[in-house]
Amino acid sequence: CKVLEMNESCVSARAGLTRIYLEEVKSGRGSAEMKADLVRMLQRERAAETVAEHFEVLREGVLLESLDPTFAVDLTECLVRRRHEKDAAAVALSAALRMEATGALEEAAAMYTRAFALDYNVTAEEGMKRLTEKTGREHTTATQLLVAAGDETMSARISEAMFFMEKHVDKLIDKACE
Repeated sequence: CKVLEMNESCVSARAGLTRIYLEEVKSGRGSAEMKADLVRMLQRERAAETVAEHFEVLREGVLLESLDPTFAVDLTECLVRRRHEKDAAAVALSAALRMEATGALEEAAAMYTRAFALDYNVTAEEGMKRLTEKTGREHTTATQLLVAAGDETMSARISEAMFFMEKHVDKLIDKACE
């Protein structure tokens, strides 16, 4: 730790500390603070695959609101590959919220859609619908709502999907008439 305090770019010190923290966490001796520190170090190193690989033991150290959106996108895909869809959806939703807050609406809409596709989450659904017209994603939103229509809110989702499909068709007609 002292070496990192003196020279934060010391690769060998960072790698050694990461290895030590990971061993502690995997053995069950790592505190929540240590897990959060480890996730921050791995995020700095863009090591989303490592976070996903050890997500079960790192979960409480993954402070969703503090994840860099770009890292969160990478982590989402790594978690999906490892079949952790609910965790991936939570990470994607967190990234979408941060992206929307910073005005990156296209990216936010894509992440809301990704989160919703992984876990039919109401918050992801609301975000996806909220940004649909602003980003011109009527077709994508309608498709996602129809795919999700197999659950208990089927009729409401189908109705909303048709609304967005109508908007999409209207835009296509307007373009054709120009």
